Amino acid sequence: MGVLENILACAAYLGDVDAEERTQIFERLFKERVNIKRESIMRTYKDMGEDWNQTLYTLLLKYLGSTHNGEAMEQLSRVVSYNMIAKERGALLNIEALLLGGAGLLDLYTEDSYIRALKEEFIHLQAKYNITPLSAEVWRLHYIYPNTHPTLRLVQFAASVHQQALSFDTATECRTRKDVHKILSGAASEYWLEHFAFGSNATASAHIGAFTKDLLGINVIIPILVANGVFMENSELISRALNLAKNIPAEDNRYIKMWQNPAAPIAISAIDSQAMLHLHRTYCENNLCKACLIWVKRRGL
Repeated sequence: MGVLENILACAAYLGDVDAEERTQIFERLFKERVNIKRESIMRTYKDMGEDWNQTLYTLLLKYLGSTHNGEAMEQLSRVVSYNMIAKERGALLNIEALLLGGAGLLDLYTEDSYIRALKEEFIHLQAKYNITPLSAEVWRLHYIYPNTHPTLRLVQFAASVHQQALSFDTATECRTRKDVHKILSGAASEYWLEHFAFGSNATASAHIGAFTKDLLGINVIIPILVANGVFMENSELISRALNLAKNIPAEDNRYIKMWQNPAAPIAISAIDSQAMLHLHRTYCENNLCKACLIWVKRRGL
C-alpha cells in the first residue's frame, strides 16, 4: 500500500477502536512528540546559559515569528535579552524601542513624532545595554499575512510584557487554556494597526489571536513544563502539562484533516492532534509503518 492508502486505512482503524483504547494510543504518541520537543528545549536551555526565563522568552519569540521569521526572532532574543526586557517593562515605549530598534526595523519607518521618540529612546538603550542591532535584511516583511508581520508581532509582544511580567514561573503555573492566553494578552496600539506594514493599507488585529496562543501553548508552554519537570524530577509539572494539553482544543491543519473524519471527529484536544501530527511526520512520511503502533495494531501483529 502507498502512504496515502495506509493513512486512510489507519485513520479508519482509529475511528473504529474503542474510545478508551484510542485515548491510550494518542497519549502514548503525544508523549513521544513532547519528548522530542523536550530534547530540543534542553538544547536551547544550555545555549541560553541555563536560564529558564531566557529560554521561555526565546521560544515565544521564535514561534511568534512563524515559518518566515522564526529564525530572525530567535536572533533578536539574543540581541535584546530577557533581562533587558524585564528591566524596562514598566514603560511600553522602552520595550517597543528595544525590540524594534534591536531588530533593525525602526529606520525603515517614515519618521513622525512617535517614531522619533522610539529612535531617541533606542539610542539611549543601545548605549546602556551595548546592543548591536540586527540588519533589517534578516526579516521577511512582504508577501506574508498581515497578522504575522514581524513588526506587529513585536509590538503585540511588547504590550503583553508591559501588561503582565513574563517569567518562567508564570508559565509553569499555567493549568488551563485561559492561563496560556493571559500570558500574551496585551493589545498593540492603534498607531501600529495603521503603520505596521510599509506602504500598505493592510489591517490586522491588535491582539495575538486565540489560534496562535493555542499554538504557543502546544509548542512552547507544554513542552517547557515537561522539560523542566524531567530536569527537576518533578512529576507534578509533567502531569500539569498533560492536563493542559487536554484543555487546549485540537489543531486544524492539512495534516490533521487527513486523519479526521468530519462526520465523527476523533481529534478533540491538543493531545489528539499532536498525536496525529507525530504519526504523520514521524512514521508515515518516513515509511516507518512497521515501527508504528497503529499499523501494528491494525494488522493484528
